[in-house]
Amino acid sequence: MRLSLGTAQFGLNYGITNAAGQVTPEAAAHILKTALQNGVTALDTAVAYGNAETTLAQHRLLIDSFAITSKIPSLADCDGLAALQKLQQHARQSKTYFGSALKTLLFHDAQDVLRPEGQMLWGGLETIAAELGVEHIGISVYDKADIDDALARITPDVVQLPFSVFDQRLLSDGSLDKLATYGCAIEARSVLLQGLVLCAPERIPYHLRGLVPASQKLHAEARSAGVEPLDIALGFLRLTQRFNRAVIGVTNARELADICGAFKSPIPSVSYPNFRVFDAILLDPRRWPGLMEEKRAS
Repeated sequence: MRLSLGTAQFGLNYGITNAAGQVTPEAAAHILKTALQNGVTALDTAVAYGNAETTLAQHRLLIDSFAITSKIPSLADCDGLAALQKLQQHARQSKTYFGSALKTLLFHDAQDVLRPEGQMLWGGLETIAAELGVEHIGISVYDKADIDDALARITPDVVQLPFSVFDQRLLSDGSLDKLATYGCAIEARSVLLQGLVLCAPERIPYHLRGLVPASQKLHAEARSAGVEPLDIALGFLRLTQRFNRAVIGVTNARELADICGAFKSPIPSVSYPNFRVFDAILLDPRRWPGLMEEKRAS
């Protein structure tokens, strides 16, 4: 498993624990350089991430050293030919920004392949990817139902899904094993759950207080083992051994350097199942109450 740099913060004031706000173009350049210095050579972005793609395009000499994944925005607001045209438009725009560095295109909304014209849209993505020289296509999903329904219709090259030391659902329900049998590359996102995995229990927002018991256990185990919560969070992904990549987002280069350091450190010997959270509402940012729309983008 390798790391991929998520870029939602490059285009949005994204993340419930993000006090720094949107990353400036100058800070983005520093982060990109730090990524390359630490062997991180993949970028994950999306049209839905505000102006993240245009920010990356400002640093073309840097991004040419990365393999870039971009996600097609939801096509739910249009039907048939209009949806296909929108898909093509966004794919071509991403290709204009990234050139040969664009390696993967995903549907950001799995429902786009599950709707009545989903097969047509999937075929449209296959066609435009071949036209643009994009090597891989796939989908971003949220849960087992998305995975089961999608695999009944298509065989994606890449599936991106939520997974963290708090969110172990797709491991315990067999979804990760199922994807492996289909030969899909699996990418973990929401690895730090917008920073909540690392947040001190007393700082977790009131409306997400259901996460506090798991957070308390995580921090207690970290203290007992003499490691940081970040070591446990990343150690769990490495121990799971199902992922090709883990997508992580940062607001500055120091955070990225810390993550890269923890990623290379020994995997802590702790009881990882103790940190599981079972309430899906707490694990799905789309369902968090009282947040601004950009805080829910993922």
